Amino acid sequence: MIIDEKDIQILEENYMPDIRILVEDNDVNEILNTIDDMIVDDILEHDDEPGEAGRELQLIYDRIQRDNE
Repeated sequence: MIIDEKDIQILEENYMPDIRILVEDNDVNEILNTIDDMIVDDILEHDDEPGEAGRELQLIYDRIQRDNE
């Protein structure tokens, strides 16, 4: 599994304190599903538009998905 350390730090500090455990488990789908759930929650909280957190999470999601195809 490939995840940039910078993305791990952002996720760990702001959204997913347990991200390193998921990385160690090598479960990219679980990470992507968790990020996706957070993106959806953010969109629903902002009148069906992503907020700053949702946009940041979407960029991280896209990078993880691209790097692990």
